[in-house]
Amino acid sequence: MSPGGQRPHHRRQRAGIRQQRRRHPRPSPAPGSQWWDPRGRRRDDPGASDHRHDRNLATSLGIEAVGEDGRHQTERLLAAGRPVPTTDERTDFTTIEDGQSELEIRILAGSADRPADNDRLATFTLHDVAEYPAGEPTFRVRFTVDETGRLVAEVIELETGAQATETTTAPLAN
Repeated sequence: MSPGGQRPHHRRQRAGIRQQRRRHPRPSPAPGSQWWDPRGRRRDDPGASDHRHDRNLATSLGIEAVGEDGRHQTERLLAAGRPVPTTDERTDFTTIEDGQSELEIRILAGSADRPADNDRLATFTLHDVAEYPAGEPTFRVRFTVDETGRLVAEVIELETGAQATETTTAPLAN
């Protein structure tokens, strides 16, 4: 003991007696004020903490295509783990038969090379394709996954401008 009969302050702390800090509730922000999220970004910043910005694609997305060897294969447009919202397109698709007037697009979810091993999300058809010999018309396929995780698939024939669109209703992001 110290003179005067009192223990020194450090002794009380070692004995497990600690004063807890009082937590005061954070005051509500005034309109137009700048508040910071845990990542150090302003909350009024468009890229600030919003749970939707931290979402990624749960699975790869692609279409069923016929390769040069005649086998059906999965052509992936969006890889799993990609942050959403996202978009990607490819313009290297064409017809497989002479005089083909329609193009059927099968949207697949999964990472397997064989289409049968993936899940089919949707099928849609592009009508009024110009009837050229096989391999001549060129198509652009665009996949867009919005911030809610929904897929919008679009196919456009580049020669005539004919197009078709399909939207999935199941969210694809986690």
